[in-house]
Amino acid sequence: MAPSAKMKTHLFTSYDSYNDTSAATSFLTPTNIYLGSGIYYEHNRNMSIGVLPVCGRLFWLISDKLYPADHGLDPGKHASIAPGYKVETDMLWKITRGVSINNELSFFVPYSPKVFSNDIMMDWKLSGNFTVNRFFSAQLMFKLIFDKRVKSEYREWPQIQQKYSLKFTYAF
Repeated sequence: MAPSAKMKTHLFTSYDSYNDTSAATSFLTPTNIYLGSGIYYEHNRNMSIGVLPVCGRLFWLISDKLYPADHGLDPGKHASIAPGYKVETDMLWKITRGVSINNELSFFVPYSPKVFSNDIMMDWKLSGNFTVNRFFSAQLMFKLIFDKRVKSEYREWPQIQQKYSLKFTYAF
């Protein structure tokens, strides 16, 4: 059995749309903290699977800028704790020396049927990494997040994020 701890949060304030005045995220708000114990298996450093049958999720709103009801919390509450289980996978395919694909999937399912429908969390990230030469590299990333807690007129679940990046590296 191996212990596991993971924290996911935001550092900057963001809004749902350009004209929106209420914040969707703020510094360290919302924060998801996962603590658990389970088994991890790693195969050839290209694939790993983690099963955590004993895991807890702490969902916390630190800032007062966000409305608790928009994140599935009762009015007046700023945190919720849900015991459950978590599964994590990570696979890396090296197509050529300069091209690789990384696939990460994690999901958390609570034990209690009372909170079952609101606390399921799924996070899937698929990224392609391309090395042009020793100075330039590029990444294409697709991320799908299923978090039923998040409620807004601009955001529906599942949430989709795409990122395209070009990186210049120079070593002294």
